[in-house]
Amino acid sequence: MPEENAIALRERGGHRPDVIEEPDGLSAGWQWACFLLAVAALFTRRPDMLLHPQFYAEDGRVWYADAYNLHWLSSLTLQVGGYLNTLPRLVAGLTLLFPFHYAPLIMNLFGIAIGALPVPVVLSARCRTWGTLPMRMVMAAISIAMPSTQEIHVVLTNAQWHFAVLEMLILFAAPPATWLGRLSDILVLGIGSVSGPFPVLMLPLVLIFLWRRRQPWSLVLAGILAVGAGVQVFTYMHAGRQLAGPLGANLQMVPRMIGGDVILCSILGPHNFYKFPWPLLMAPLIFGLIVVVSSLLAARLSLRLLIVFTSAFLVAALHNPAVLADPTKWDSVLRIVNSRYWYYPMLTFLWSATYCGFSAQQRMLRIAGCCVLAALPIGMVDNWRYPPFPDENFSYYARLVEQARPGQRIVIPLFPQGWSMTLVKH
Repeated sequence: MPEENAIALRERGGHRPDVIEEPDGLSAGWQWACFLLAVAALFTRRPDMLLHPQFYAEDGRVWYADAYNLHWLSSLTLQVGGYLNTLPRLVAGLTLLFPFHYAPLIMNLFGIAIGALPVPVVLSARCRTWGTLPMRMVMAAISIAMPSTQEIHVVLTNAQWHFAVLEMLILFAAPPATWLGRLSDILVLGIGSVSGPFPVLMLPLVLIFLWRRRQPWSLVLAGILAVGAGVQVFTYMHAGRQLAGPLGANLQMVPRMIGGDVILCSILGPHNFYKFPWPLLMAPLIFGLIVVVSSLLAARLSLRLLIVFTSAFLVAALHNPAVLADPTKWDSVLRIVNSRYWYYPMLTFLWSATYCGFSAQQRMLRIAGCCVLAALPIGMVDNWRYPPFPDENFSYYARLVEQARPGQRIVIPLFPQGWSMTLVKH
């Protein structure tokens, strides 16, 4: 096909312009339809987030409380975990425009919208650099329906993990054709580059993409990432002490983590595979590595850069995970089968398997990819609905806040148990 030949030429160092006779993507109307369908699908996985909204962890104790008590503009300069977290803080600032009892609903609406945003983008003609349209349709479905994503589902606190996927889709896509597309890219990268540590890992990869593709627009995006990465590195260097405790790194945990928590849980859903004897998990570990490494060697540049990003992220995350040591940090991470740390490795493995099933040259790789895709509905169906959060009686405390006198302090219990937020009534 002319498009595939052009992309292959550029990835070998050629300079042929990134132009396609027939755009390999959905129209704007169909993209909106797929976005709304993705929102509806995410809603059905945990309906209580919109039907009975309440604050979750940092959504209340940090993002909203800081915006309310300290003024939202001042809160943008505060770090959590060693980094600025601009995305949730901007949303928290926006909720101040509405009555307090609407705040959790608005935050959850943003969380669900951010989780759905990668779908229309990956299905657009710009993301033809990632693969054929049928392959990207499967990738989009996986991003919404994949199992073992409970920790980062919908809640605004972890929306930046989905937002980083959106950033990577944009970074490794064809350049926008309109001023509105360019403005959207700048807005997404501007917010994302100061929301978490991700720009530090993305910057060298977008420079590789720029070098291989010769897209001037990538230079603009690289400049935005460079500023954000510099700000985040500066913030991290001046942040307070992070969670301490023994790391507990152990080679026998690697097959349990990768073979169990990543490979098997991404297909079959969250089960305690980490309890299996580690030699039994060497087979899924090796299988997963074959799928991912094969994609790294043969897939289009965009997917290969995602694999590099995920590998670097996983190494950095496991070097010092932000969890309590129980008794060690690796023990804690290993036991959380829905952990945010496994999201990118699982997504990358499943997208690599999709590439193998659709585009691999070797017959055995195509069979391997198709087997993963055929087995995936088992985990999707079994893990579709997530349990609702326990009712913390938010409506009662919302009335307390709205009826309180100026200067009065109100403590509101949050989920998970033991969390709370404190507001000083204006």
